[in-house]
Amino acid sequence: MVLVKIAAARQIVARCCERSAAAGVREGMTLTHARAVLVGTPLRVHPYDPLGDEAALKALARWALRCAPLVAPDPPDGLLMDVSGCRPLYGNEQRLVNTFADRIGRLGFRARVACASTFGCAWAVARFSDQERSVIAHGQEHQALTPLPIEALRIDEDTAAALLEVGIERIGHLFALPRRELVARFGSHLLLRMDQATGETIEVIQPQHPVEPPSVQRVFDGPVTQLEAVMRTVRELTEDLAGKLQRLESGVRRLDIVFDRLDVAALRVLITLSRPSRDVKHLWSLLKPKVETIQMGFGIERIALTATVVGRLRHEQIEQADGQWRSSEPDDAPADRAFGELIDTLAQRLGPHRTVCVHPVESHLPERSFRQHSVMQTQRPQGDAKQITASDRPSILLERPEPIEVMAITPQGPPSWLRWRGEEHRIVTAIGPERIGNVWWSPDVSPTCHSQRDYFKVQDGASRWLWVYREREAGRWFAHGEWA
Repeated sequence: MVLVKIAAARQIVARCCERSAAAGVREGMTLTHARAVLVGTPLRVHPYDPLGDEAALKALARWALRCAPLVAPDPPDGLLMDVSGCRPLYGNEQRLVNTFADRIGRLGFRARVACASTFGCAWAVARFSDQERSVIAHGQEHQALTPLPIEALRIDEDTAAALLEVGIERIGHLFALPRRELVARFGSHLLLRMDQATGETIEVIQPQHPVEPPSVQRVFDGPVTQLEAVMRTVRELTEDLAGKLQRLESGVRRLDIVFDRLDVAALRVLITLSRPSRDVKHLWSLLKPKVETIQMGFGIERIALTATVVGRLRHEQIEQADGQWRSSEPDDAPADRAFGELIDTLAQRLGPHRTVCVHPVESHLPERSFRQHSVMQTQRPQGDAKQITASDRPSILLERPEPIEVMAITPQGPPSWLRWRGEEHRIVTAIGPERIGNVWWSPDVSPTCHSQRDYFKVQDGASRWLWVYREREAGRWFAHGEWA
């Protein structure tokens, strides 16, 4: 896999995976050159998105706060973590390193982790040592840094090139030289990086701070057992939370409601929305059925509402024209908002996994030309209408083609009679065939996709339109869908 960017009307490799690098692909070479190096090997090419990578690295830093109290992103592909005081939680530094490496490995990343008394030493060992998981004891910084190349000091390319010109290739060579001569020839930045790596100079990081989600709560003077009071309180808290979200120009995607009950475990209610919203009426319509059925036990002492997942909303400017207040929102905003409210209501009644959306996929095979995903997914795949085939397709496509019995006048012609699901159908009209070829170029498809098909749109005596096909190699017939 390679990530490419456009430079001087050419596609240049910006990043490459480990397997591509082992085969000889390097950053800066053209995509054509990379294909020539990887001839005969399947290659996936994706556009390089540095802003997206930066956002993902910050998100990963926030995720790593579960392992350390202070975490800072180190672009383009690193994290700096202050694990001071974490040793009692893990037993020793080696278990801390292994735990973090295993956790991030379960996310799909391959990480090199090092733990040392300074950020500079840990950075150098993690990136340039032979071991993927290392622990450098306090006082062993010089010994660990000595065999590493000078690039491990985080110096700029010009300084590294100047050092290589005079034969200084390892950090140990710098330790043997007088500091005054290094400053006079290469500047004070080189000594700063050396002192940061060895602990002579303190280095601080800019950690990622967790953002507190918007929340409101109400604490009662005593346990409340009246359902009407509880419902009114939840409604008032919903209005207060909507006011906070309005000031943040955001809407809630997931809402957590906690009811602290007397002498009973706390009760938690979760509401998930398909798109951000701060409409009190809509939120209350989703909350009311759940609040009406809660078990209050011996009474509720506290109610808290927290918007655990939020999303940005378009800024709405209120304008006054001809003495009337008008909103500057787009004309299609009310219809889009109404559609979102309908989806939220269906998802709450039927379940988020039973309420799905369909987006097109660039494939000529009918069963692979679309993909379903839950309407509650935060990251939704993007579809393009140009990817949808212009041919007529049935409104109901079977999950798997079902075998049928067919009688045809000619071997290659349309069916004149068929039996499907135990019922016989006399065919009065047939349109086709539409031939769909196999996908010989893709090795990751099922064997049934490797046979050519001849599709027919047929109408039976009850005016029911079916979509059937014949496998050209085996001669078998299948029903694949119908027009409802």
